[in-house]
Amino acid sequence: MITLTLTFNVSPVRAEDIIYIRPDGTVDPSTAPIQRNGNVYTLTSDIYGYSICVEKDNVIIDGMGHTINGGGREVGVDVSGRSNVTIKNLKIERFWFGVRLYKSSNNKIIKNNLTANMADGISLDESLNNLIYGNNIMNNEYGIYLHESQNNTICQNNVVDNYYGIIFRKSPTNNLRGNSLDNKYNLRVDGSDVWDYIQDIDISNFVNGKPVYYWVNKQNMTVPLDAGYVALVNCTGIVVDGLRVTNNGQGILLAFTMDSVVTRSEIMDNEYGIYLYESQNNVVYGNNLTANKDYGIVLGFSSSNLICGNYVSDNKHGIWLFSSSNNVVRENNVVGNYYGILIEWGSLNNRIYQNNLIGNRYQAFGRNLKNMWDDGYQYGNYWSDYSGKDYDCDGVGDAPYVIDENNQDNYPLMGVFYDFKVAEKYPVFAICNFSISNFEFDGHTIRFSISCQNDTAGFCRICIPTALMNDTFKVFINNVEVPYTLLPCSNSTYNHLYFTYEHITEGTVLIIPEFSSALTLLITYILFSILVIIYRGVIGRST
Repeated sequence: MITLTLTFNVSPVRAEDIIYIRPDGTVDPSTAPIQRNGNVYTLTSDIYGYSICVEKDNVIIDGMGHTINGGGREVGVDVSGRSNVTIKNLKIERFWFGVRLYKSSNNKIIKNNLTANMADGISLDESLNNLIYGNNIMNNEYGIYLHESQNNTICQNNVVDNYYGIIFRKSPTNNLRGNSLDNKYNLRVDGSDVWDYIQDIDISNFVNGKPVYYWVNKQNMTVPLDAGYVALVNCTGIVVDGLRVTNNGQGILLAFTMDSVVTRSEIMDNEYGIYLYESQNNVVYGNNLTANKDYGIVLGFSSSNLICGNYVSDNKHGIWLFSSSNNVVRENNVVGNYYGILIEWGSLNNRIYQNNLIGNRYQAFGRNLKNMWDDGYQYGNYWSDYSGKDYDCDGVGDAPYVIDENNQDNYPLMGVFYDFKVAEKYPVFAICNFSISNFEFDGHTIRFSISCQNDTAGFCRICIPTALMNDTFKVFINNVEVPYTLLPCSNSTYNHLYFTYEHITEGTVLIIPEFSSALTLLITYILFSILVIIYRGVIGRST
């Protein structure tokens, strides 16, 4: 046989660049280094600059360890409209697509090396009931890409150093077993209805050395702490707590899931951090979402969820709502993203308040859809680019922060919003233009530290539940008492204190009930009186 060698050329594929296995079983051109024995086709040497196109069913192509190098051509091995074709023991490199199955079924791709292909190592499009087994898939754009392909088995593959590992697009009911993924983005599942998300993926699959938890139709369970990827599909009452999830298409995916909680997790370097799709009544609380490629948190076609207390920083975009309504987004720190909060595509009646939007290129984008950017009473959001004034000294700007003609924050905060959970039912809120740290409540006294890089005038507005402290107060900064104003919005549930300070860069704030000194004296007097009575009784009996 003659080995065909061409110089590398990224021009469009010509007919003479393709080796065909014709419907009658012949190899065309006959000079290609492929030996036929019945329905088994064996490579006898490496092939450069050519593709292989299979036009016959029920054949085996055995590479015997040889290389097909495309030099930028479109497809290494093209299996279109075919059935029962086996491709094995090949090294396939430098094509756009290493192996492409299109409208093909019951084929096998076994023990190949697919390397440095510019699009997909293995591509399945409208193909079903195929086996992808024991392949090394490295340094491609996509390792394995499935589009509208179902009931395929993908097992024992090593998918590493690709930009994307395994991607499912509208491709349900595939079976994954024993695959190892270590890529920039390992696993991603996309679709439009619940059927698209139904997959059989068990914990024998690993991403970055950690097991995949792909749960379908589960109820009232907690995801184990060793999870490397989490998907909850049609689930109810699931808890995701304390995970560290990196390098996936979606770090944590909730699809058609309700009444579940994602909390206290670190979700970094994914395409999407937390992704809710067609999901309701879930809580996403207290997570750290940093450096995700596209979005920190996404709500798509999802309603009545609570997104609260998350740190969403240095993603391309912070929080994205599309076709999602009646959600609450509050008490999040959204920092250093391109868009801070992005709301579009029919998202209505969402409430966004008590968030800190700091240093985003565009703090918010509402596409003129009607949503509420404050609590309707006294708390909006802190906007680091707000230029309004606070002449009435209550910690809230006197002019609204305008987002677009249908959206504005009527109560923009003049300082960063803080929420301290000192007791389960009694949070303490603060608005301050200094940083607050080391917040403590000992059952009697509130203590916290304040700091600022500049020697500037500062203020603090603090909201204290009357169930914690309910009286007049004394406020001290660095052991010096400062006056405060009890704001008119105070009521039987909350006291709102406002105080200012000047010419400090750091300090310690103490807030104590004013009656505490008198009460201490009274208690001391009562105890002393009791002791005197007891002493006199003892002396009287002894005499």
